[in-house]
Amino acid sequence: FARTREGLLDFLDGTLYATQADDDARLASVTDDVIDYLAVNGFVDRDDGLVATDVGHTVSRLYLDPMSAAEILDGLESVGEDERPTALGLFHLVARTPDMYRLYLKSGDRETYTELCYEREAEFLGHVPSEFEEVAFEDWLSALKTARLLEDWADEVDEGRITDRYGVGPGDIRGKVDTAEWLLGAAER
Repeated sequence: FARTREGLLDFLDGTLYATQADDDARLASVTDDVIDYLAVNGFVDRDDGLVATDVGHTVSRLYLDPMSAAEILDGLESVGEDERPTALGLFHLVARTPDMYRLYLKSGDRETYTELCYEREAEFLGHVPSEFEEVAFEDWLSALKTARLLEDWADEVDEGRITDRYGVGPGDIRGKVDTAEWLLGAAER
C-alpha cells in the first residue's frame, strides 16, 4: 500500500498517532530513521521506491522485530564456515533480542556470569561488549543468565532446580522456552 517515502508518510498521516501528535516534522524524521535502519540491515531496497527484500519479507512473515532479526543475522554471520555454533551460543543469541524478555541479574549474579562469560567466550556469536561498557555488558550478562536457563532446560535439569536456581516459576520457564523455539526457528529460516 506504500511503495515510496511519500506514500508511507501519507498513510501514517491518517493514523491515530499522527492525529494526536500533530507534528509532521517529527513523523517524517522518525519515518526516515526507520527506513534508513531497514535499508542498512537489508530488509528494504530503496532503488525503485520502497520494496521489501526476501529477508524483509521473511522477517515480516515471522512477526519478528526487525531489531531482533538484525541481531540474529549479525550473530549468525560471525560464525565461520567450518564452525558449528553451540547450544549456549544460539540460546544467548536469541536471548539478546528485543523479542526475548531477559532474566534480571540479582545480587552476586554479575560476578558469577562474568566468570562464565570468560570461560565460554568462544561460544558466543557476535561481539562481547567490554566490562567498561556498563549498560551493554549488564544486558549481555542478563542474556547469558537467560541462555543458561534455556541450556539447563535443554539438558533436562529438574524443573524445581531451575526455578530455584533462577528465581522463576514454571510458567516463566515455559514462556522462555516457547520464545526461544520461535526465535530459533526464525533464525533457521
